[in-house]
Order: sequence, then C-alpha cells, then structure tokens
Amino acid sequence: MRIQTCLAMAITGCIAVTALADDHDRKHAKDGVRDGTAMTADRVGLLPNGITARELNDQQDVRAVLAAATNAAVTNGGFDDLIERLSTKDRERIGDFAEQEFAEIDGRVDQIRKNWEQKYGSSFNLDNARLFEGFVQVTEGEVSDASTARQHWPVHARPAREDTRAASSNEYIENGRNVAIVQVPASHDLPAITISMIHEPVDDWRIDLPDSITGQMIHDNVKSALTTLGDNVASWPADVNEAYRAVGHRLLMAVCDVPHEEPKSAVLDNR
Repeated sequence: MRIQTCLAMAITGCIAVTALADDHDRKHAKDGVRDGTAMTADRVGLLPNGITARELNDQQDVRAVLAAATNAAVTNGGFDDLIERLSTKDRERIGDFAEQEFAEIDGRVDQIRKNWEQKYGSSFNLDNARLFEGFVQVTEGEVSDASTARQHWPVHARPAREDTRAASSNEYIENGRNVAIVQVPASHDLPAITISMIHEPVDDWRIDLPDSITGQMIHDNVKSALTTLGDNVASWPADVNEAYRAVGHRLLMAVCDVPHEEPKSAVLDNR
C-alpha cells in the first residue's frame, strides 16, 4: 500500500510539473518569446507587407536547411542536392540542369576539403544547424494578405536602387502559408544578405529565390565562390566554427546571386 501511495504521489507530481511547463510555454508563445528571444519590433519590421509575425518554433529547422544547402555545395557531386533545398517552383524552373556532372565544381570542392583537413585537422562538415546559431537571425511569419505579399515576395537579398523585380510566378503565396526571413549579418568581410524561406508540404522549409535566378547562374556563382575560397586558404579564420560560418555566408551569397564585391553598408527595406 505504501508503495502504491508513493507511486501515486510521484505521478501526481509529474503531472503538476508538466502542467506548469505547458503553462510556461503557452505564456511565452503568447508574449512572443521563444528560446528566450523576444519577437522585437525591429524583427517584426523585417517581414514584408501582407505577412504577419508568428512564432512557429521552427528556427532550428530553418537553420538546418541553410546548413544542408551550403554543405551540399562543398560536397563532390552535391550540386543537385543543393538545388533540392530550393522551393518547388525554383526546382521546376531549373529542371534537369542540376542533374549534370560538374567536374570543375567537384575539383574545387576536392581542393577545399583537402586544405580544410590540413588546416583544421578534421573533415569538412557544415551539415549542422547549430553552427548558424547566434549568427543568422530567423523571423517567422504567416501570409495574412496574399495579394499584398505577392508584390514583395521573395524579398531582395540585397538592397536595390530601384525595385527591378519582374512579375514572379508566386501564386503559391497564399493566406495561411508559413514563411521566414533569414538575416545573415555583415561579417567575414562579406555583406549582409536576406534570404526568403517558405514552408512546403510535408513539413519542409525551402529557400525561395526570384524567378530571374537560373540554374546556370547558381552554378557559375557557386563555382566562383569555391574558387575564391580555395585560393585564399591563408585568410580562413583560425577558429573552425567561424570558418564554417564564413564558408556558409559566401555560398549563401552565391545561391542568392549576391556579388562578392558588393558594399556592405546599404540598408535593406523589403516592404
């Protein structure tokens, strides 16, 4: 009987603790706080018109996609895997281009991986979302006015002197669609960039690019980025985690068609 009584008390205690934890989570979600990070006004302002800020608790999943994409770009034969991290519309537009063999890119990848192991004593592996924690900022939202949001989506990766966005086949931007804006800060002598992400069935986050970016452009940009990285081993950061972030930053620029030489001081306004 004493054993049964103790067991009952323990179960009751566990239920009480769980209820308190649930109440805590709900309170923080209501207050716009997740993982100790408030959804501040400046973060909400990053979202284009037609999109309302929402706490989706998917920041780690978004970072994981970015990490997987950049890791694929530094993997022999990984170009098609990189393209798989793009939205459905982007993949349809690029088509079979990604299925080719790209010997020049693979050669540059081999060079970087060899130099990486010599410099840091470990094999290159950027497929780790935690490497972007504390580095990139993710702001989540939900499409609340599709017709307005479509005029501003995807957002500019970098500021433009004038809005040169062509009509985009973004009918997939519909009310209720979850989206995210990722800010990569100016660092490693590289400019700040903004990346548009959309949530697709089944439970997948994807990078969403403007219709003007082709598979050939991504190929050429990635090849150029890998060449620059491979030719400047001496300038790689001493800390391996900072080196991963620098590589990730440079390759995300390549995917988003942001030139390396672009000034870092411009201010974004995607609304």
